[in-house]
Amino acid sequence: MSRHVLLEFMATPMAAPETAALRRLRWAWVALCVSLCAGVGMIGFWTRIFGLWASAAILVLAIATVWIGWIYFTAKNRADAAWNAKEPEA
Repeated sequence: MSRHVLLEFMATPMAAPETAALRRLRWAWVALCVSLCAGVGMIGFWTRIFGLWASAAILVLAIATVWIGWIYFTAKNRADAAWNAKEPEA
């Protein structure tokens, strides 16, 4: 006796297994997010140390975070789409 269609759907993984490259991109994006939060949260401290260059460093962090996030989420969506598009094995 086979399982119900909805039960079969719920048991099917919807996301592709994470490759080493995707894992590195994800951790890089998380590290950039944490660095950006620390930079913005402690902007007074950084400006006392580095002067006006602190805001430039925060801007670079913001641009890098968006850029790496875009690369990661594009690659992740492509991997998930390819994983979901493959034919089920009988």
